[in-house]
Amino acid sequence: MKGSIFLEYLMVVALVLYLFMGVNLILAKTPKRDLYAPYRNSKLLVGIAFLLIGLMLSGLWLARAARWAENAILAIDLVSHYAVYILLTVASINLFKHDYLNRASVRRLAMGFAAITAISALSLLITPNSQWTVQAAGTAWLFGYMIWFIAYFHKIIRQVRAKMANYHNRALTHYIRWVIRSVMLWVIFGLASTFVPFAPTWVQIAFRIYGIAVNCYIYASFRNYLMHYEAVELDIREMERRHYNKHRPPKSQAEETRDQMIEQGIQVWLRMNGFTQTGVTVEQLALQIGTNRSYLSYYINRTYGTKFSDWLNQLRLKHAKNMLRADKSLSMEEVALRSGFSSGSYFTKIFVKSTGKPPMKWREQNTRPHTGGDKQE
Repeated sequence: MKGSIFLEYLMVVALVLYLFMGVNLILAKTPKRDLYAPYRNSKLLVGIAFLLIGLMLSGLWLARAARWAENAILAIDLVSHYAVYILLTVASINLFKHDYLNRASVRRLAMGFAAITAISALSLLITPNSQWTVQAAGTAWLFGYMIWFIAYFHKIIRQVRAKMANYHNRALTHYIRWVIRSVMLWVIFGLASTFVPFAPTWVQIAFRIYGIAVNCYIYASFRNYLMHYEAVELDIREMERRHYNKHRPPKSQAEETRDQMIEQGIQVWLRMNGFTQTGVTVEQLALQIGTNRSYLSYYINRTYGTKFSDWLNQLRLKHAKNMLRADKSLSMEEVALRSGFSSGSYFTKIFVKSTGKPPMKWREQNTRPHTGGDKQE
């Protein structure tokens, strides 16, 4: 009896903690620069997962208070846990594989969620009085998902470590260890949760304490890593660049000649400030240089490490920063148009995305004498 009462109090504590951590992670400010996009996305997913755990605990408490059938409560619990696992695992993958969150992966995950929901509902319809049917069906699906995730994540880590073979960095090594440790703790939490509803009270208490400790650690780590994330992400990009340069196939003589011609054309275009023309497209530049759209896009991506539109915005932003420093009388609209942006609002959006600051504030900080702001570009 005392154990049951303690478990109830523990669930209330967990509910409050998860709701707090979830809301805090979702609303916590993060730099708006593109560099932080993977961190922002993963932080948001973890925050939603914590919020969902909190809502799940409150829902279970209300369902039991309303005397719902235990197998119905179990089905809802399994489906909710699966949603939480999806969010947490995708957040982990996204920290290393930044392009994982796309339509195809979201579609697959949504189909998996729909499948376990359907399995749980079907189990309830077939055997409405049997908790073990729902438990077995849900547990089998959850185990299958966790096994897939472990294998997939292990593959990603192997790839990262292979790329690190010639790039040793202490901060990056610690970062990888932290993610692996977090994933291991989550996996244990996920697998254990499928058996907890039928376990003795003391096991449920131990599980709740473990869950609170693990997720508090994850929460604190996510908040703390914000201070180091920029350096780590830059290290990851540098590691990727070195790995690509080391393993890319050598150019043929024809490719070498073609690339030299393209680079010469780009340099002429840059000296003429061609990027300040509004509405510049990759097709126009390719025609001007004497190549085709596809190869120019490939060349820019390979040489400058970014796609054409981002490269163009970088050039325009650099030009705009120089104007912001040089002439304080220029309005944001004038700076935008003279830099090649279509409007002042779009310029501000791209500027904030790149620097984390509005252009006006950036100019104030970078035109003061002895400022500690950005260096001249």
